[in-house]
Amino acid sequence: MNFGKVVFLVILLGFSLLSACGQKTVIFSGEGENWRVQIEYEQRGEDSKKTGYIKYIGTEPIPKEIEYSFTVVSSSGKGALGSDGVMSLGISECSPCTSPSEDSEIVGLIKWNNQSETVTITGE
Repeated sequence: MNFGKVVFLVILLGFSLLSACGQKTVIFSGEGENWRVQIEYEQRGEDSKKTGYIKYIGTEPIPKEIEYSFTVVSSSGKGALGSDGVMSLGISECSPCTSPSEDSEIVGLIKWNNQSETVTITGE
């Protein structure tokens, strides 16, 4: 192997390590009597990506539609649940933004069929 290839590989490895150091994933999850919630934050430098789901785990028939809101992350919306009782929170990206820290406590309020439940989700 010639010197140029060695230098190229060292530089490539260095960039790979530096980009991996700037990435951090924090998963928040929690469960109430009727709902399980998970939100995953992937922080990449100043950019962030958020994904997650809300799942109905109650004993009554699966509701057709819910409304939700979460503190700390200022996220809210409404939508239909799938036949499996799951609603994806989708993917949202922002730049610049910050993710909550692992020790943050996020409180979610879920409303359905004239009922409501508060679910506290914490970092894993």
